[in-house]
Amino acid sequence: MASSQPTVVYIAGYGRSGSTLLDVLLGMHADFLGGGELTWLFEEAQKGSSCTCGQSIPECTFWGQVFQDVREKVDSFDMNRSADVTLANERVWGRTSNMEDYQRIWGTTFQAVSSTGSSRYVVDSSKTSRLSSNRIPLLTSIPSIRVKVIHLIRDPRAVAWSIRRGDNIKLEQGLKDTTIRGGAARGILSWIWANVLTENAMAKAKGASQLRLRYEDLVEFPRAALASIGTFLGEDFSFLYEELDRPLQIRGDHGINGNRMRRGGEVCLRPDQEWQERLPIADRCLALLAWPLLARYGRQKHSDSPCNGET
Repeated sequence: MASSQPTVVYIAGYGRSGSTLLDVLLGMHADFLGGGELTWLFEEAQKGSSCTCGQSIPECTFWGQVFQDVREKVDSFDMNRSADVTLANERVWGRTSNMEDYQRIWGTTFQAVSSTGSSRYVVDSSKTSRLSSNRIPLLTSIPSIRVKVIHLIRDPRAVAWSIRRGDNIKLEQGLKDTTIRGGAARGILSWIWANVLTENAMAKAKGASQLRLRYEDLVEFPRAALASIGTFLGEDFSFLYEELDRPLQIRGDHGINGNRMRRGGEVCLRPDQEWQERLPIADRCLALLAWPLLARYGRQKHSDSPCNGET
């Protein structure tokens, strides 16, 4: 049964840090709905983009019900204006002159998502970028929802290697040229920027509790990581422990954006070792720029065996 005051579990940090994986894992709990990058909900609906269930967002029965509920409760609700209000307020130098509209739109939207999905928790993996840097403090200002933040951190060298493999959207489309402009250098600098923005957002947020989680801990010691998340959220994820011993079956569900993993299939949680063998020395040296932040975040120590006994 969805709560009248749903809890938004916000995944903050830089992209390519495992936010889709964490979103999917949390969404396996009966009381959680993995919504994906919800900051782009109205913009992607306007464009007719696909929901991860396979239908376009405007044609998806789930999102259709959500939008219907919002229209009934928000006077003169308009998709285009909602997208504009969201971007104008959330970007780095956003304005706050229409804060009441923002609070009304997003408070009602999260309540509608919770009600439609019969979920007490809604996972929002919008992360932190120049276009969503104020989303955390803005959401915490909405009295009709609670906000809990998981700051997900991945080794910047692994992020650099992920970027070298190419643009996720282009890879999914099967294009030949999937190169990301700026390459690993852009990724490492963006990693620093995104995590600084996250810290700044948390300093401005009122009433939002935070858990810092290392991606490496999530994939190497998933039971312990899920136990930490469960303690933080006050929920039990032990039902997933046996599932972790084999490839996880991923359902498409009703998420916004995210990488190819959200479309369905199988995924096995295992340590990310490819970058350690193949990342060029120049990128490793560049990653030293991120070391002060990474050292401050530290590394959790767990007794769980890597990948549940498999290496």
